[in-house]
This record gives sequence, C-alpha cells and structure tokens, in this order.
Amino acid sequence: MIVKPTGDYSILDMKHAYIAGFFDGEGCIGVYIHDKRYSTIQTMIKLDNTNKTPLQFVANMFGGLIHERTIYSERHKPCYTWKVTGVKAASILKDLLPYLLVKRERAALGIECTFASKERRIEIFNKMCELNKRGAL
Repeated sequence: MIVKPTGDYSILDMKHAYIAGFFDGEGCIGVYIHDKRYSTIQTMIKLDNTNKTPLQFVANMFGGLIHERTIYSERHKPCYTWKVTGVKAASILKDLLPYLLVKRERAALGIECTFASKERRIEIFNKMCELNKRGAL
C-alpha cells in the first residue's frame, strides 16, 4: 500500500512518519511471555542502531530507555537499543500505525495484546511468533 500526500501535515505527523519509516526498517515489535504460567504477556517494541542519534530522537518523542549493547568482538561497532514495553508501547504503536507499511500487522497485534484477555494474548503471542520468523515480512 502506497500512502500519497493528501494535504497539509503537521510537524508531529512528519515526525511520526519519520519514526515509522525508521521503525519499519530497524525496529522490532514482539509479544513476550515473562513466566511459564503465561501470567505476564506483554508487548515490547525496540529499535537497534549503531548510531545513537536517531534513537535519542525517538526517546525524546516517546520516552523509553536507551542502552549500549555488549560488544563481543573488536570488529563490531557499538550498538544501541531503545526499548519500551506494555501500555506505553501500545500508545506509541497507535501513534505510528497510520504510517507503518512493513510492520502494520505486528503493530495492530501489539496494540490488541495490551488490552486483550489472557487467552487472546496467548493467541496473539503465537501469531506474532509466526510473523517474526526469520525471513518473514
């Protein structure tokens, strides 16, 4: 689906569109189980990049934490991760959803998971695992 400009956009719209594009390429949307009894299932979103500047831009817009990942080889550049979970992640996904192209379905599932029943969260977890398999778009 190609989105064509239809009129005037605010600065906030442009920022959301930029972040959504960055997120489509570098981001991850997942649903995670925190214990074996499935009592805590929540949405997590994250961005990874070797350049900290765009992650700081996202953190300034939405909050969240940025941390430097451990480097295991001298050949690798430092890599940074921005991460948000739960209701805050769902709120961010709602803001980005109109602009997402690649990760639109994952975003919709992440939003739904945050407010779904336990049974539905398990279904969403399984669907998200399917969508997030390597090589899947």
